[in-house]
Amino acid sequence: TANVKHLNLAHLRELSPALKKLSLGGTVDMDLDVYVPYAAARNSRLSGMLSTRNLAFKAAHLTVEKGDAELNLSGNTALIKRVQVQINDTLLEVTGQVASPTEPDIQLHVTSPDLNVDRLLPPARAEASVEKPSQGLSPRAPEKTAKTEWPPTVLKTTARIRVEADKGRYKGIEFQKLTMDAFYDRGEIKQSDLSFGMEGGQIAMTGSGDIRDPEDIRFRVSPNIKSLSLERIAAILGVPGVSVSGPVSANGELQGRAGISNDLLASLTGNLDAEIGPGEIARIGRAGEWMARLLSLTSIKGILSGSLLEDFANKGLPYQRIIGQATFNRGNMDVSYFRLDSNTMNLDAKGRVNLLEGHMDIGARLKPLGVVSTVVGAVPLVGKVGASLTEIYFNVTGPLDDPRVSIIPGQGIAGAVEDQAKGVGSVFRGAAGSPGKEENKWIRK
Repeated sequence: TANVKHLNLAHLRELSPALKKLSLGGTVDMDLDVYVPYAAARNSRLSGMLSTRNLAFKAAHLTVEKGDAELNLSGNTALIKRVQVQINDTLLEVTGQVASPTEPDIQLHVTSPDLNVDRLLPPARAEASVEKPSQGLSPRAPEKTAKTEWPPTVLKTTARIRVEADKGRYKGIEFQKLTMDAFYDRGEIKQSDLSFGMEGGQIAMTGSGDIRDPEDIRFRVSPNIKSLSLERIAAILGVPGVSVSGPVSANGELQGRAGISNDLLASLTGNLDAEIGPGEIARIGRAGEWMARLLSLTSIKGILSGSLLEDFANKGLPYQRIIGQATFNRGNMDVSYFRLDSNTMNLDAKGRVNLLEGHMDIGARLKPLGVVSTVVGAVPLVGKVGASLTEIYFNVTGPLDDPRVSIIPGQGIAGAVEDQAKGVGSVFRGAAGSPGKEENKWIRK
């Protein structure tokens, strides 16, 4: 039997350096009956109650304070009647139970009025410097690393966890009304459901995963995003210099292997449908550079007004809607449908992007609109060409950072040339080639 009233944990600090390092504080009350079989310690049983008041300690990057808890113990089960604790200034409340210490069965309900995930996660590690071998000494052979394995308890544990938060923060971005339900069974995440709001939009996600082999973690996820800022999604994913702004809605199903970028892309399969807009394409990032190349071709510059190109360079290109459908297949992204609608032009495209090699092969069709654009203050089509020219066909091929944009013969261009053979020869000069000196100023900053 163990019976303790108001045990001051601060007095235990001097018992060992480890306890002193923890900066233990608070008080403990307990009234327990302890049964420990001599021949089978794993069958030990506890019965009774345990409570804490103002529990405090420090471990790794965590500072735990104001820990008030009430637990009832019966046999091999601990019933968590109530736990309220502040971790790194984030208030958490926990109820549930934990059974069978040797093969844990955990059921928890965690709530927080303000869940600051940034404070709870460990700080990012700085990259370790690599020591160079001393001059004159032969470098040592690389050491063989042992296979990474989980502690045995990880593969013996089952858990059902629900998390709710009124609001919170992740990577500096605020979210509201978060709920998460997860079922974990001995190394497999059988089911996980996540939902939260962010800046007027909503993210819902279901998924599963297999973590039994820490060197080969597999996942399946089905995202459902509604009216969320594309810039915010990029910030969460750590993608800098986003070219396209506007609200995005997306859904699909993806599966693959977790890991560094190339491992992930090489294993990724599934599909994703997205709709963005209204918004703007800015002359930054890859998409902005591609659009600059497209608009800067001599042929297109002879059709579209110069003020349109000036506005794109200085202000960006407003658009009403972008729709895309893509399929991922182990390093390749096949774009089966892409459509951009704006006041000055419509753009359709399809093709393939090799994400591993950074190479693209896209066919596209641009249709200038022969109306006055009140947005950019320019007439998109110039001269009589606008009356007969309906579409421009072109290819975008090569490295993602430096693709070649070339016009190919198409019905719209052929009709325009036939109708205006003598008057517009200069419009299509160099159409099949790369941008020249005149165009480079639109491409390079």
